[in-house]
Amino acid sequence: MNIYIPPNIFSAILSLSLPDDLKSNIIVKDSSLIAQLIKEDESGILLLPSIDLIKNRELYVSRNYGIAFDGMLSNSYLYFAKNETLFEELFLYGDVSTNDIILTKILFKERYNIDVKISLETKSPSFGDRNYLICGNDNLFNGYYSQGISVADEIAELIDFPYVNYIFAAKEKQTIVNFHEKITDKLDIKIEDNIASYLEKMQLDKEPSRFITENINSIYFQLLENEIEGLDELLKQTYFHGILTDLFEINYVGKVI
Repeated sequence: MNIYIPPNIFSAILSLSLPDDLKSNIIVKDSSLIAQLIKEDESGILLLPSIDLIKNRELYVSRNYGIAFDGMLSNSYLYFAKNETLFEELFLYGDVSTNDIILTKILFKERYNIDVKISLETKSPSFGDRNYLICGNDNLFNGYYSQGISVADEIAELIDFPYVNYIFAAKEKQTIVNFHEKITDKLDIKIEDNIASYLEKMQLDKEPSRFITENINSIYFQLLENEIEGLDELLKQTYFHGILTDLFEINYVGKVI
């Protein structure tokens, strides 16, 4: 089976911890394109932005593995313009996903009572002049994160559960079953034990490597009951804000770890 993952450091860390026969089938695609790939490769497995389930609710979802955050580590960070008095627009830059667009609007409405206008930015950020949401590797590889606010931390605080950013999903139930059977290690323990070598392979600078290592306990690659409840709560938030018109049951595969 091909495994389609987004181009960010956290999915790379997850990939490095997988068995060799799974690593050889990994294909990197932009987060915004991953959901569409199931039409081209029906036997593939997707590391899917969680909010993409709204339009792909027929997919089967791993109950056991994904990427969830509960702290300062995040795939997306907010950066505010200096001396901003009237917050109206937010510019999104990087590997933008459905999560970034929808959940950011919910976050600003809930926490600041602002109906923020979202615009996509293709040019390099001009910090201080605009409000940005930067998504993906630019935060860590360019060192931006030290000036930003962790979106994952904000969302986790909003829902009182870890923020499940990415989930494994497939068209066929058996694809998920087969995927689970190949993973014999406890991923979170394996990643924690090997994080230094993983970051060295990625040639990440010393300071962001230290930041990830010190906060590695705030990211979860094995989904426990707390993360499953967090994913359900995320979908409820989209329903409460009129984005999702009806709640639905997720087609989970696997037992609670």
